[in-house]
Amino acid sequence: MNILFKKIKAIGFDLDETLYAPNEEINERIRNEIAKRILQNKPDLGNIKNARNLYETNYKKWKSGSLTLKKLKLENPEQIMHECLSNANVINLIKEDPILTIILNKIKEKYELFLLTGSPSETSMEKIKKIGININIFNNLIFGNTFPEAKKIDSTMFQNFLKTSKYKPDEHVYIGDNLKTDILPAKSQGMKTIYLGNEIQEADYCIKDIYEIEKLFL
Repeated sequence: MNILFKKIKAIGFDLDETLYAPNEEINERIRNEIAKRILQNKPDLGNIKNARNLYETNYKKWKSGSLTLKKLKLENPEQIMHECLSNANVINLIKEDPILTIILNKIKEKYELFLLTGSPSETSMEKIKKIGININIFNNLIFGNTFPEAKKIDSTMFQNFLKTSKYKPDEHVYIGDNLKTDILPAKSQGMKTIYLGNEIQEADYCIKDIYEIEKLFL
C-alpha cells in the first residue's frame, strides 16, 4: 500500500474512460450525437460537420460536455448529454475486463467502493455489466441523474455524495481521467485524488492505467 493513502477507507471511481479504456469509436459516436443536437438548436450552422467543429473547439476550452453545451446556450445541457450518451449506442464497443474485475474484488475486501459518474444510470449500468463488474461491489452508486441539478464539474455531486458517506472527506480517494470534472471538484471537497493519464500536479497521485490500483491499495 502507498503510504499517501494510509487513511483511506473508501475508493471511488469515475466510469467513462476510467473503468474502461478510451476508445476513439466511442468518442466519435457520442460527439456525432451531440453535433446532431447542436444542429437542431442552431440550424444556421448548416450541417453536422460545422456543428461538430463548433463543439470540438469549445470543448477544448471547457473540458466538459454539459458545460460546453451550456456555453453554446442550449437549454437543459445535462439532459441533452444524458440523451446523447444513451443514443450513441456504444455498449457493444466496451470490452469485458476480467483482470480489473479480479482486482476490484480483492480491493473490496479491505475498502468500501463507490462509483460517481456523470453518465445516466441506465447507460452506466449497461457499461458496468459489459465490463464484467458485479454492480453489488459498490457500496454507493451516484449517477448523473441521481441528484437533480447536481454536477461533477461544480463539485455538487461530490458534496451530495459525502453527505451520505459515513467517512470523513479525507478518508475517500477518487480516481478519474478528467482534471476539471474528476480531480479538481473531488479535491475541493477534501478527497484524495488519483489521475488516470499523464502526470499532472493537481492530483495527489497519477497512474498510467487502472490496473496500478492493485499496487496502491493491496
